[in-house]
Amino acid sequence: MPRKYKRSVTAPSRAAWSEEQLREAIEKVSTNKISAREAHRRYGVPPRTLNRRLQTRNFEKGLLEPQGVLGKDNEKRLVAHIQRLSAAGFAPDRQTVRTLAYKFAEKLHIQHTFSAEKEMAGFAWMQSFLERHPELSVRQAEGLSLSRARGMNRDDVRQFFNLLNQVVTEYNLLEKPSHIFNMDETGVQLINKPGKVITTKGTKDVHVLTSKERGENVSVVECCSADGRFIPPVLIFKGVNKKAEFSDGLPAGSKVYMNKKSSFINSDLFLLWLKEHFIPNKPNGKCLFVFDGHTAHSTDIDMLQVADDNDIIILCLPSHCTQALQPLDRSFFRPFKTYFNQEAQLWMKNHSNRNLTRYQAGDVIGKAWIRAACIENAINGFKACGIYPLDPNAIPDHFFSIADAVDFGRISECTESDNEEPLAPPSPRHTSVTPNLMPIEESQPSVSGTNKNSSPSETKEFTPTKLLHEVSPIPVAPIPLFKRRKQGASVLTSPLNIANLKVRIINKTTKKCRNTETLTCESRGSLKKQVGKRSKVKKARGKWSGSDEEPLSKQGRNDDNSD
Repeated sequence: MPRKYKRSVTAPSRAAWSEEQLREAIEKVSTNKISAREAHRRYGVPPRTLNRRLQTRNFEKGLLEPQGVLGKDNEKRLVAHIQRLSAAGFAPDRQTVRTLAYKFAEKLHIQHTFSAEKEMAGFAWMQSFLERHPELSVRQAEGLSLSRARGMNRDDVRQFFNLLNQVVTEYNLLEKPSHIFNMDETGVQLINKPGKVITTKGTKDVHVLTSKERGENVSVVECCSADGRFIPPVLIFKGVNKKAEFSDGLPAGSKVYMNKKSSFINSDLFLLWLKEHFIPNKPNGKCLFVFDGHTAHSTDIDMLQVADDNDIIILCLPSHCTQALQPLDRSFFRPFKTYFNQEAQLWMKNHSNRNLTRYQAGDVIGKAWIRAACIENAINGFKACGIYPLDPNAIPDHFFSIADAVDFGRISECTESDNEEPLAPPSPRHTSVTPNLMPIEESQPSVSGTNKNSSPSETKEFTPTKLLHEVSPIPVAPIPLFKRRKQGASVLTSPLNIANLKVRIINKTTKKCRNTETLTCESRGSLKKQVGKRSKVKKARGKWSGSDEEPLSKQGRNDDNSD
């Protein structure tokens, strides 16, 4: 049988009549004005259908489409359960849904054709289930850490927008998009990553040549304003020796920095970038500078002092919220990496006998940056984050779905509909049962209960939704025993923050000195103890190895001399 039945073109149409035509036909036939065959010719209602409706007095047309094995109502409950799992961060795959459908049908005692050996529904049922419910779709999931899921909550975002509103109002930046900046860095691998290709059908292994197994990592520091202006990028390589070839092909005004330990940015390089790259390109007057709270950005007093002296107001984003509140993450880095991969693939085709190294990185990154650094991307990024124009409601609800469902490890319990009736107990009079409300076995808890003396409050009522949660409970995230202090939104260049940072540094230095002095004293004490132990051992050896006056070894030497 085909997966989707197609009716023949020559076959007569079914139920080509409306409820009004059915009512008129029943009225005429019931009053003996016309016969059933005449009503069929006039209104299009078949005689058998007309006679059946005359007996049941049912004037509803109903649906002729297939209802599915579980039934329409139970499939709606299954869809709602899948959406709750997805909102909690545990979206099921195809195989999980097929297994869930089988267990749900078994719990409801519905007659089905699912595989009892594999204990899951078939692939054809899965396809038809998705067709019957277009609100569901198969998507490629992206990993999200538990810290980001919990950190992206409504309270922290509300606090950030309140602080942002206070800053832009105080310094009159509401109508100055050219004075609002966002800075962030990202890493790219110097290698061409193959994507989807077209080849011969049935080919098992399709290979695309790459320059290396794993490319060198290069950090790209990017900054843009709310009016669409991009500051030229800065590349960071790992190493000490800087060569002029590293900047070949980069846009005018770009720079290359070297980091001895890694290719990531640190506090010294960020201060250098701020002095040599950002301050010469910023407009006159107060400027708002938005970035994440990385330690390389937010804990350097010299950097904060330089920013304060040059009219730069640094606003730190709350922790684990950059995926929704950082404009560069929302609109620039994804197209930039896509264009970089395309340019790297093109370079590899033109230079198939060479490797993509840091000497060619400037050319490839520069071409990708020119394609991605358009005015539209920068403006859309600030607009999507609600930073400019200021809009606290710009963040979509799906960013808060996991934080709303997970409250420090406790999943919010789903509330069932008040109109949902419990499952009916088995009745000996009825042999056929609808697929939506099937009786359960006597071994399972039911509404009737096994104890006649039990009170109504002790009786458990099982509904299809409760059975569905019994089959597939929503996973509960564990509560962390030790939680680190989360950094919220703050103005880093405020006098209060700078003073608090100085106090913390002084306390940290004092504590370090005390620990060093304690360690020195302990080492001196241990040294004295070791010296004392050695002297005691020597005395004990002399006391027990010879006479009371002289050690045995010394007596032996004296005897030899006397001989």
